Amino acid sequence: MDYDLAIVGSGSVGAAAGYYAALAGLRVALFDSHSPPHRLGGHHGDTRIIRHAGAGGDIYTPLALRAQQLWQALEEISALPLFHRCGVLSLAPRDTAFLREIHASAHAHRIAIHALDRAALRERWPTITAPEHYAALLEPNAGYLKCHLAIATLLEKAVELGAHPYFDCPLHAVLAERDGVRLLGPRGEWRARRVALCAGAGVRALLPTLPLQTRCKPFAWYQADARFSEQRHFPALHTMMPQGAHFYSFPAVDGALKAGRYDGGLIPPSPSARCPSARDVGEDIEIHDYLRAFLPQTGDCLYGDIASVAMTPDGHFIIDTLPTAPAISIVSGLGVNGFKFATALGELVVRLATDAAPGYDLTPFRLSRFAPRTE
Repeated sequence: MDYDLAIVGSGSVGAAAGYYAALAGLRVALFDSHSPPHRLGGHHGDTRIIRHAGAGGDIYTPLALRAQQLWQALEEISALPLFHRCGVLSLAPRDTAFLREIHASAHAHRIAIHALDRAALRERWPTITAPEHYAALLEPNAGYLKCHLAIATLLEKAVELGAHPYFDCPLHAVLAERDGVRLLGPRGEWRARRVALCAGAGVRALLPTLPLQTRCKPFAWYQADARFSEQRHFPALHTMMPQGAHFYSFPAVDGALKAGRYDGGLIPPSPSARCPSARDVGEDIEIHDYLRAFLPQTGDCLYGDIASVAMTPDGHFIIDTLPTAPAISIVSGLGVNGFKFATALGELVVRLATDAAPGYDLTPFRLSRFAPRTE
């Protein structure tokens, strides 16, 4: 047996799994079709928001809190600025389920949040414009992660601990055998006791029957002056538009404010089609409309990009072992919200690979929820 654990997809979750597996003393192989961190999946774009209260529903809050602990531990041992505690401001019409869920999650898990009405919001951040019927919740201990730097750090630490990287090394088959798993690719074949599939939208190339759909998610950077900067205590935003769409933005860095949409996205014309590798410099009209409504003093679009993410039909993650091959685990369908959880999910991959208790209720993430129901 070549390895105790082979990880297929070494972006966010895969990089974290490789680090924690090597830290646990496992013989680890890290596979990726490209050379991570790269711009061909769902982890690029420099930054990702991390918040804890109402982070995708209360089933995710324990994962978010554990991920925060692990990100901060990684920051300490690396001495790198991976996490920026700028606060995350959630904006929505008063009395919406969105705000109620954040309140309930914060109360249940003792997460600090501050409620602001429209007047208080205007006094604190006059560059934010909200409709009369809007309210806001600030989670002061939330913020954003430097995703490229974080992945590079996780991979570096994993290799230092003995993990073997196989980058620019696509695989065309992962085959369960009686005593392990065989991985096949143009560069050779390898055997591992356990395999974890963490390749996001790329998982479908190996398991085409999985209930995953690729979404292409555009985002862009806009001109913004110092009032929108972290140095002026400007927060990251999660905004629910009046019609229900959800958008995000970050504090400006070097005069550029990043923004995009959480939901929606472009669907490729076929399952095998890829998202464009780069976004046209022209601004996305939906992002433009969001900024004109809520951050109208931002300027023109500077440049844009697009990420390729994997989505499930119900919008929730897949965290499971394959029913027909329990030596193969899968963590996928993370959408645009997955990066914040990467450290906790990577730790969970190692638990699954070593038959340890997961530490979470994984029932909502099982593949069985997609099985046809019989009366």
